[in-house]
Amino acid sequence: MTIARRNVGAEKPYAAAYARARDAIRFPGQRLDPVYGSAHIRQFWTDPEIDGMRAAWTAPA
Repeated sequence: MTIARRNVGAEKPYAAAYARARDAIRFPGQRLDPVYGSAHIRQFWTDPEIDGMRAAWTAPA
């Protein structure tokens, strides 16, 4: 059984604008500390995975 994909963001008219915004937005590290240090995040992802996600969203120093 194959589940059909629906509501795919990459197929929306705003997909290019969303991708540009997603690629441009970065946050200071101290704003990410509560998010990536939370028990909810640590429940589902490993430390290396968390480090990778955090690096992707952290503004350069």
